[in-house]
Amino acid sequence: TGVWVGRDDNTPMAKVTGGGAPAEIWHNFMAAALPRLQAQAIPGGEAVAAAPKDAIGDILSGDAPPPADAEEPDAPPPVRIQRDGDGETDTAPY
Repeated sequence: TGVWVGRDDNTPMAKVTGGGAPAEIWHNFMAAALPRLQAQAIPGGEAVAAAPKDAIGDILSGDAPPPADAEEPDAPPPVRIQRDGDGETDTAPY
């Protein structure tokens, strides 16, 4: 379930953020909708049950396996911003 709050012409709305009005709308809808639903098993949930019982404790104690090696990117990703109001997305260096 998703919520979009905005103007038809996409002009900015002052003091409206995702954690404000949209979150309240979503919360109120979900609070009313969820009690009417019956929980169903999630496919593939068996793999989660096989996780160590104290995975968080292992991480905190230092007994967890080391993280996998990862390749560092050559350059940071570009930042895409709407800068001049022309409707086009502008790209700026990171």
